[in-house]
Amino acid sequence: MVPEGLMEDLDALKSDSRVLQIYAKYVRGLKKAGTLYTGCCPLHADSSPSFSVYPDMRWTCFSGPSCGSGNIFQLLERHLSIPFKEAVELVKKELGDPDSWQKDRVLVDSVFKPVAESKTYKVLPISKADEIAETLSNFPQAVHYLDNRGVSLETAKKFKIGFRQTIKFQDPKAADILDKGWVLFPYIDDDVVRQVKFRSLARKKPGGFQRSPGMETVLFNVNTIDPFDPVYLTSGEFDAMILEQAGFHAVSLMSDSHKPTPAQKDQLMQASMVVLAGDTDESGNGIMDKLWRELGNRAYKLSWPIGTKDANECFLKHCKRDNVLFRALVEELTTKAKSNPMPAVYSLQETLLSGEETTLSENPDRLRFPWASVDKMANILPGDILGIGSTNTGMAKTTLALQITMYNARKYGRCILNYQTEMRPSEIATMAAAQILRKDRNFLTNEDKKTAAAELQGVQYFVGCDPMLSDINAVLDLLEAGIRRLSPYAVVLDHFHHLTTGMDNEVRVQSAAMTRIKQIAETYKIVFINVGQPRKATQQSKGKQIHITDFKGSGAWGDASNAVLAIHRDLNKAEDPTQLKGVYEDKTLIKLLKGRSQGVGNSAAYLTFFGEFASFEQLESNYEEVPSEIN
Repeated sequence: MVPEGLMEDLDALKSDSRVLQIYAKYVRGLKKAGTLYTGCCPLHADSSPSFSVYPDMRWTCFSGPSCGSGNIFQLLERHLSIPFKEAVELVKKELGDPDSWQKDRVLVDSVFKPVAESKTYKVLPISKADEIAETLSNFPQAVHYLDNRGVSLETAKKFKIGFRQTIKFQDPKAADILDKGWVLFPYIDDDVVRQVKFRSLARKKPGGFQRSPGMETVLFNVNTIDPFDPVYLTSGEFDAMILEQAGFHAVSLMSDSHKPTPAQKDQLMQASMVVLAGDTDESGNGIMDKLWRELGNRAYKLSWPIGTKDANECFLKHCKRDNVLFRALVEELTTKAKSNPMPAVYSLQETLLSGEETTLSENPDRLRFPWASVDKMANILPGDILGIGSTNTGMAKTTLALQITMYNARKYGRCILNYQTEMRPSEIATMAAAQILRKDRNFLTNEDKKTAAAELQGVQYFVGCDPMLSDINAVLDLLEAGIRRLSPYAVVLDHFHHLTTGMDNEVRVQSAAMTRIKQIAETYKIVFINVGQPRKATQQSKGKQIHITDFKGSGAWGDASNAVLAIHRDLNKAEDPTQLKGVYEDKTLIKLLKGRSQGVGNSAAYLTFFGEFASFEQLESNYEEVPSEIN
């Protein structure tokens, strides 16, 4: 009998997508056919393809009298006449080291759980796309529009591109062009239409791009991905179609703001490698650089010739519509990309050409706070560390971090990863429900939790806690894997000192951990919110406001942070101790102890803490400014 742990390893091994490479060695003519891979069965004399490999890597033969079905181990056992154990060892040898992407996927998905349920989306049958596409050639203006972008009618038909003279949308920006003609781009996956994007013949902006409401944000042309070939990821449908027209496999983001979901990254990583071939402007470079870091060593970033924005422009202007010349250029640029597998190395000329000027306070990527006075304290951008501390324990640091990040997730659509060293995900979910509903968290009913869940539908907020991880480096390994998979805007570590205090060489451990946190923030361009603990107060300092040097352990926690916010609440001194509702007063001082990029406001503000609602609210009182460590 196979031990349970080993059985789990074998299940993962036989379903690994790279097993297709092994099938290809023994199955003659193996190639993609819809969601399957088909070829000639190696177990009998097969003149026409009757052997199919399914997405879960199981196989079936439809014509051999005794072939049946099975997994890769069983195929090798029968085809090579070897014992099961030898078949397992052969698969392990062929695959080499376990694919880090697959290992991280299992690890991250087992620890980090979303606080909201997945949203349900509308889909359309593939026949709907076929119906619309059939009429494309009847509209010369649409054919001419596509030809101007370098896309032939034959290519357009392959992608089931359609046309509608008039569409109905509520967007006021498009009110005057709704009847001016629209090209339709169906986003097809698993033989259903998951999204339809509309592009106006009249103009791009304003209102020239529309998408079907209630449908999912997915990748364009995702069915092209093949494990035997590279896939090119672009920033637009025309770029993907131009690359496909030249003989490459290419998919597209719906827009520069589309950040692929974990499931979409899994789809991309099914290819032999991912070539990031997005737009060369700041927005396009930003999303591709982020993916380059996240996808790891099977991803490469292609740079289009200087002065060329994207694949479409490169084909039209640089290659003068010459498909042969364009294909040769893409192959040359791909080879060059593979020779530079190091993210964050940029051409100065490219950086200057793609840069866009904006003030720090107006930067759309900066971390936002739900209280106006705190929002103006410091400019915290992706790549920065925000430290959150307090005078004493129990002053609601976790609540503050949760409220800040939940605000960014709900209002700005940002993905958040919140790792807790002490609180369970269910406790964080209860706090979130109390914040959203403004109901006492001690008396939330199941119905209340369902209402809160509905409010959070579609919000990307993941909470994780692994009690077995007590080492800071193991937790940072997990967080880095989570960042690569989930693409968060911000990561919360609550809290840092729980994982570093009391260890041998504590100062060295904390210093090394903060160096790594800094590298993680800068490498993946995330905001890293690092919750810390104060030292135990002395008799002389008890009850006094905290200084940046008063945090536990080494000074590395504060030194490496770009900004540090401290919470201070006075002890509750009610005359009748039996009337106390909390150890500390509700009036809360939020003070900026350090800010490398100070904002336009004061460095301190008062909030009111509502413990039952797990939230803070703004007070209108002013605070007399006390100098902070601004550098």
